[in-house]
Amino acid sequence: MKTHITSTMAPLHIAILHTAEPERIRATLEGLRGQAGYPHRISVVDTSGDSASHLYLNTLYDAGLIDNLVIAVSPVAPMVPLMQALSAVNAPYSLVLASGPSFGQPGWLARMLEALITSGVPALVGTADGTGETTLSPVFDPHQLSERMCRSGQLVLATHAALDCINSYARRSTEPRQASGPHSADIAARESLRQAVQNLR
Repeated sequence: MKTHITSTMAPLHIAILHTAEPERIRATLEGLRGQAGYPHRISVVDTSGDSASHLYLNTLYDAGLIDNLVIAVSPVAPMVPLMQALSAVNAPYSLVLASGPSFGQPGWLARMLEALITSGVPALVGTADGTGETTLSPVFDPHQLSERMCRSGQLVLATHAALDCINSYARRSTEPRQASGPHSADIAARESLRQAVQNLR
């Protein structure tokens, strides 16, 4: 992977997963400029394997129009570079979406964040239509949340605590398990995950 990441802080972090042609990421980024209505940082994770997309995104990064850029030069599970980008910006809230949606209505991001805060849930997931209108619903389970984060057409607006829970869940699922020995560590890990999910409610 080629990474251009600067650790920083922001009120809100937008992480965009790009898997297609440059036109899709261009439409999404143009919808962010001057329309979001809330201060934010932008990270883009490019797993498209498309050289035109790589060139376009590097140009935007060099111009300062995106803050962080991760380009996967070989096939990789999208969650790996996505979590790398998400960990770069310390923000109380993060919006994760696949490239493609265009948000034409001013203040759309501020309205989504208001919906998350007033609902009191750890994360909202949904889709955006062509006009930028979103349909959102709450999600509590970290497994379901991680699945939705990499799904085309999905939006995930999550608290920092919800993303931490996903990161812990992902690390646990990739750790090798020993064939023999006591199972107390596995039991403790499952209990910790259960308590973390309950704390998000």
